[in-house]
Amino acid sequence: MAKGWSAAEEALLRRHYPHEGALAVASRLGRSATAVRQRAAALNVRSTEWWSKRDDDFLRANYAKHGASWCARKLKRTALSVLTRASRLGLSENQAWTSAEDTHLRRHYQRTGAQACSKAIGRSPHAIHQRAAQLGLSRTNNTPWKDSEDRYLMRHYSKKGPNWCAERLERSYRAVVSRAYRLKLPAK
Repeated sequence: MAKGWSAAEEALLRRHYPHEGALAVASRLGRSATAVRQRAAALNVRSTEWWSKRDDDFLRANYAKHGASWCARKLKRTALSVLTRASRLGLSENQAWTSAEDTHLRRHYQRTGAQACSKAIGRSPHAIHQRAAQLGLSRTNNTPWKDSEDRYLMRHYSKKGPNWCAERLERSYRAVVSRAYRLKLPAK
């Protein structure tokens, strides 16, 4: 159930929201930024600085490395809002790739896929796909399945699920699901 707003809370919102933004007001009130934005809209209070200095600093520190989706989750905003603000700040997701990141992709991308590489490197799956294409790495793995991998799937797939098996077999999620289907294994 939603917590009601007191007159004092609404007064604080009216006084600080236009210049400080939702995160600062949320912190002062012990409420979520989303709740503050919703109440501000209901009260027709507009922020003159929709993006606070703190939000901008967060984007400057994290946008290039983590991308719009990640920043949007952390700031509790939409990815489109983050993309627009990042563009206005002159930020780009295109941070230079290190040789260590390229080496990781060459060693693991084909077998584990973009999601696993994303977690290991700390870049978005979209960025992983783009860099893999630039490096000439194929998303498909034509490595034949070994009998030992099939036995592993038969033992663990229905209990542990495809993600768990994919990580341990160093295969992509799709490869594991496809192989389990061919082996007629029941899903978790």
